[in-house]
Amino acid sequence: SGETQAENFISIVPKQANSLPPVLDLELYNEEVILNPPSKEKVHEILDAMIEKLEEHYGVTPIIYTSSNLYIKYILGSYSDCDIWMSNTSCEPLADWAFWQYSFNGYLPGLWADDIPIDLNVYNGSKEDFYKQFGLSPDFAVYRKEASE
Repeated sequence: SGETQAENFISIVPKQANSLPPVLDLELYNEEVILNPPSKEKVHEILDAMIEKLEEHYGVTPIIYTSSNLYIKYILGSYSDCDIWMSNTSCEPLADWAFWQYSFNGYLPGLWADDIPIDLNVYNGSKEDFYKQFGLSPDFAVYRKEASE
């Protein structure tokens, strides 16, 4: 359930100042689910519960990461409060997006292994827009684990 997934996320990811909101990964993950995808109503039931519980705990609205196809099938016309992190390696997404994953085949010299591809993403705005949109500070000294409630 969405509530169980949110509880699992909360149990692992601490509240930390100067962090992006939680990101919900909406993907169809195995052949059975791909061949028999859940209904829009079922996906919304799960997302609604997750978003509510994560907003309550972290005090921010989660970001939704998904592909263009699943965005059209499940998100379009809903969840306007959530920023979208769109995965689309063929072209820039037509939807309003905050982040765009445009490649699965990037390389970062000096990473643990230079020959292992990494995902490449871009933010839809300036550095100043980024800090403002997510209430962040460029001052790394403000990163700290917040007190437990």
